[in-house]
Order: sequence, then structure tokens, then C-alpha cells
Amino acid sequence: MNPRLAAIAGKLKGAVFPLTEAPVLIGRETAANLCIADPSVSRRHSQIEKEGGQFVIADLESLNGTFINDVPVKRRPLAHGDRVRIGDSQFLFLLHDGEASPASKSSEVQFEDRQLSGSTIQVKFNDAIYLMARDLSALMKVSTTVNAIRGLEELQKTLLELLFEVVPAERGAILLSHGNGLEDAAVFGLDRARGPNEAIKVSRMIAQQVLREKTALLVSDAPAQQGFGSDSLNQSRPSSLMCVPLIMLDRPQGVIYLDTNAPDVHFDQDHLQLVSAIAAISAVAIENARHIEWLQSENERLLADVNIEHNMVGESPSMKQVYQFISKVAPTDSTVLISGESGTGKELAARAIHQNSKRAKLPFMAVNCAALAETLLESELFGHEKGAFTGAIAMKKGRLEVADGGTVFLDEIGELSPALQVKLLRVLQEREFERVGGTRTIKVDIRLVAATNKDLEQAIAAGIFRRDLFYRLNVVELAMPPLRQRPEDISL
Repeated sequence: MNPRLAAIAGKLKGAVFPLTEAPVLIGRETAANLCIADPSVSRRHSQIEKEGGQFVIADLESLNGTFINDVPVKRRPLAHGDRVRIGDSQFLFLLHDGEASPASKSSEVQFEDRQLSGSTIQVKFNDAIYLMARDLSALMKVSTTVNAIRGLEELQKTLLELLFEVVPAERGAILLSHGNGLEDAAVFGLDRARGPNEAIKVSRMIAQQVLREKTALLVSDAPAQQGFGSDSLNQSRPSSLMCVPLIMLDRPQGVIYLDTNAPDVHFDQDHLQLVSAIAAISAVAIENARHIEWLQSENERLLADVNIEHNMVGESPSMKQVYQFISKVAPTDSTVLISGESGTGKELAARAIHQNSKRAKLPFMAVNCAALAETLLESELFGHEKGAFTGAIAMKKGRLEVADGGTVFLDEIGELSPALQVKLLRVLQEREFERVGGTRTIKVDIRLVAATNKDLEQAIAAGIFRRDLFYRLNVVELAMPPLRQRPEDISL
């Protein structure tokens, strides 16, 4: 037997450490038998000692744990071919030497006894086979894990965590395109040490290049590379980075971006090939998760369309559009302007908006601006103080004040006088007013829905309606279709 640890990844990659009868302390401190200068390794991380005829590894209450074949362990006997992961370093535990090849007729072979100089890497056939099996194991783990997850955010987080197990990256990000490059891409980032709350800097130029060319990119010595511009790559100063496209049916859907600032850590071709294979597997799972989320949101929207409360009658396509509009705008606090001819159901639409909003249990106050004279309408809307005018024998709250927390519906808004338009504009801008004859400012929390059977843009051109008030009212517009345009609803 020839017991030894062969470093296959990390700061000591290529080194071989023989194991003897004496215990081997592994850790960051310089007194350790196997010293790993890596912040992810504890000062006294783990220990290997011989018990009976076998070697046993024990975790010494390390911060990041000791892993055997990607399984965290506290204490476990080692078998030939086991992969030991400590921090970002990985070792193969080997017991047996390879057998010599049988003799054959060939040219004369002469042996030299001089020792080779320089750095050497010793990898036997069994070790090479194990490295291939390790990558296959990683791909199988990624495949089984990501295909069992349906939530997009959870899937992206899990995928980056799996990538951190096979690539010594400090940070990772997944950028998902919506079909027009990375201008409005959905981004999910993860820091190995600090988690998802740390800001991740991504080179926009590199990500766009990889997405456009659909070709993976590896920069193993980023500060020394030329031709990458002066964007975030130069600002964050990563020592090594890679960017791999996510491709589904020859269509790029995003990129995986990994980098590190550790000066003695460099990504290599093996890392790039493995991440490219993982990206090919994950692209299908990510596309499925995005499609499922879209189906769920679409299903919720359709259910909302069906389940809205209203007293309107009609099943024509134009009325279904009205119901769909109400389902979208009702949950918001946006001001709504409803236009349409008399008798098209503008007030019913306004009540439906209120009934399906978060203000549904609070007052709904309707005011017809064409039914009252200017002075009476002002008192009706804003209220008045006692003695404000002849007949004002007591203080009266206006509709705006009574509707506090609820919805105010102003029908025939085009009939408002210029003076009342100015006062209403202040209410829309500041949500405050004074009663007629009063000086105390009253603040209200209301949603305003207005309706008109006039063309307000023509009224603006004629100088009888304020343009700034129109813009305040016309945040969202709903046009009610007349019955003559939907004859299929006549039978209802």
C-alpha cells in the first residue's frame, strides 16, 4: 500500500502528500502538517489518523465542514478513491499503486536516473478515471436537483450553490434575457460567503458578447487581459472569470457569470467545460421554471377576470375587455377616467372598480357634476362651515371628506366650472382642501374615478377644460362600448 492524498483542486493542486502512522493535521495554521492558506479553511480544520488497518478522517468542528464525496462528515474511514473536500481544496485519497504494464517487443528503452526539475503533476490511470467519474457525478447531481425545482428564484440559487461546489468562484450571477439582449434582463446574484444580500458586479460587455455569440468565455488572468474595455470588469478587478451562455433550442436565454478576486485562484479549461455542460442541463430546467411562472401568473389573471364583482351585463368580447381592465386596475390606487356615451354603464364600472379594490369596505361617494349649480356643487364636494353663506346654519362635511379612505366618483366631470377645476386639481395633487368658508386644511385619502360623455381634448382646445387637470384625471382610461357596438349582448 502507498497511502497518500493527491490534490486535484485548490491552492495545492498537483501536490501529493504521503500518509504515515502519525496523525496529519489539516488546517490554515502554519503548524498544521498539511497547511492550506485559504480563508474558507479553519485554522484546525480536520485530522487524518490511522486506526487499526485503515485511515480515518475527523472534522475538528470546522466552520465550513469536511466533505467526503460531497457528503459532510464528522468522522469517517477513508476508502481508496474517496474525494476529500476542505474549503476550496479537493484531494483524492489513494491506497494502491497501478500495476506495471506487461513486457512487449519494442525499441530499446533506456532509463535515466537524474531527477526532473520544475513543477510536476502525478496522475495515475485510476486517478484520471476517478476525475472523469467526479465530473459525471457532478452533472448527475445537478440534473437530478434542478429538475426537481419549480420556483425560478429557488432554482437559480440552488444552481449557483452547486456551481460553487465544483468551481472555486467567490461570486456568481444568472442573467435571464427577455428576448432583447440584457437591457431588461432578470438578474439573480449570489456571493459564496455573504449570500444573496451582497451586490454582484458583472461585466456588461462580456455578458452581452457571450449572449450574442452564444460562446463561453474564460478569462483566467483578468487584470492582464487587454480589450475588455473600462466597464465593471476593470472596476471590480476579478483575478479570474468565466461567462457561459444558457441556450435552449439554439436560442440564447441568458448567461451564467462566475468570478473571483483571489489572486492565486484561476479558472481553467476543465472548469469551463464542466460549467458549460451544467449550463446545457440547466437551460431546460430554467426555461420550464419561467414557463410555469408565466402560466401561474396568467392563470391568476384569468381567475381575477372571472371573479370580479360587478353588476354589469354583457358577455361580448368588448365587455370582456372591460372586465379584464377592471381586474387589473382595481387593486391599484390609480385615478381612472371612464369615457362613453350616456347609458353605457360608466357608474356601474366605477362601482365595480371600487368593489374589487382594497377600499371596498369603505365609502363610495357618487357626485353628478351636471346636476347641481356651481355654488351647491362646491358645498357638496368640499363641505362648508357654519355661517359660510346664507342658509349655512351648521357645519357640513363634503363628499370628499365623508369618503376618506374610500372612492369618490365624479360623473360628468366635463361640466365642472373653471373655479372648481382649480380646487379639484389641488385635491388630486395634494389630497387636501378647505371647506367653504373655512381656513383649516383637511387631508383625505381617497381614490378618484371620473366619468364623462364629452371629448375632453376638444374641451381643452376650446379653453373650457384645464389641460393639467385632464392629465391628472387621465392616468388610466376606460372606454365603455355602447350597446349598438355589441349586438350579441342585446338578448341578455
